[in-house]
Amino acid sequence: MKILVVYATKNGATKEIAERIAKQISSSEICDVKSAEIPNINDFDCVILGSAIYAGKSKEYANTIDDEKVEQLVNELQ
Repeated sequence: MKILVVYATKNGATKEIAERIAKQISSSEICDVKSAEIPNINDFDCVILGSAIYAGKSKEYANTIDDEKVEQLVNELQ
């Protein structure tokens, strides 16, 4: 199973957690939504999205993943 771990972080804590998750999954790829182009999710069996939470909301840049990609992933999982 091929897994993509995508994260959004402000101070680095979420990055550390994402790296720990990816390290435990042998066939995973990791990317930051701010500094990397997000790979095509069709190439993965699972996508894990991690974001810091401030005042009950995820960081704005965590929402930069194209809505069409998210909708496509949800449809594939149903």
